[in-house]
Amino acid sequence: MRKTSTFVISGAFLAIVACGGGGSTLSGTNPQDGGLDSGVLSDGAAPDGVGADSGAMSDVVTPPDSAASDGPASDGPASDGPASDGPASDGAGGGCTSNAQCPASDPICNTGSHLCTTGCTSDGQCPPTAPHCDTTFGGCVGCLSNTNCQGMTASVCDPTTSTCVQCLSNANCTAGKSICDAQTHTCIAGCLSDANCGGSTPVCNTQTQKCVECLSGANCAPAAPFCNSSNQCVQCLTSTNCTSTAPYCDPAGSCVQCLTSTNCGANQSCGPNYACQATCQTSATCSGMTPVCDTTTHSCVQCTSAMNCAAPTPYCSPTNTCVACLSDAMCTNPAAPFCSPTDTCVQCLTKQDCPGILRCQNNRCI
Repeated sequence: MRKTSTFVISGAFLAIVACGGGGSTLSGTNPQDGGLDSGVLSDGAAPDGVGADSGAMSDVVTPPDSAASDGPASDGPASDGPASDGPASDGAGGGCTSNAQCPASDPICNTGSHLCTTGCTSDGQCPPTAPHCDTTFGGCVGCLSNTNCQGMTASVCDPTTSTCVQCLSNANCTAGKSICDAQTHTCIAGCLSDANCGGSTPVCNTQTQKCVECLSGANCAPAAPFCNSSNQCVQCLTSTNCTSTAPYCDPAGSCVQCLTSTNCGANQSCGPNYACQATCQTSATCSGMTPVCDTTTHSCVQCTSAMNCAAPTPYCSPTNTCVACLSDAMCTNPAAPFCSPTDTCVQCLTKQDCPGILRCQNNRCI
């Protein structure tokens, strides 16, 4: 028994005869020259795609190079199975076209990626904490645009995190808190230029974005012509900036009479206010504005207790000076019931101390 298969390859007629004995005969005719392209195959030999041992011919024949098709051949070997670039189409993690194809663990089909997710395809599937659906990946987010953040303190949508934040740049902030903190995305007090500053701190330090008193001596007045490292105008930075009447620069940047008792003359000591004062053993050697001897420091002072003071300054302060008060309880006049930082009784310290719509200015309700 034999089987004959006939093929036409690139215009050539090809006939393969399979004989019962396992041998095959290959013959072909080229219409252009009328001749056969090949002879008879030897026993057991077959062209690519033809099984020699089975006795049955394959219907797929790989033509010789001279009869190859017009398209280019693949450089790599054929894979064992069919290749697929996309996910499987049975749901369960990919390849879906509807929710019905997804399992309970990932019930939502993202029709953009064709993946089953726990996400969303519309806002209606999202919780109040992340009420908007980003359909580009099928997930619920806080916002997609600034419109989703309207009416909130955090009124700007951060595209990186898809959450509403207070600011992304200084342009989102207002006066008073004009700087956007890049880490927290919140507006903080600061400045971009001197125009954002005023009062006792009229200059903008653009490196720290904070309003300060000065950046250099050019920002300071003649009474305190030097700008220190804390951006404050001071009388001196070193003792060389001081005159002979107050030749020493104290830690606060003021020119003073002494820093230690060695800066003072005989029988004198440097007092707590950096002024030279007479040393003493008893008050008998003290006089004038400092009639009392502080036997601890051996310095002549105004007072060491309230007994050395009288109205209108009946109390002795920790700096050994007589003052009007040390606490509110010492202010007995209803018209001035508060003790100020300068140890004087005043009408108010803050607006809360004033009635109605009045405000506190210079320790008076106006």
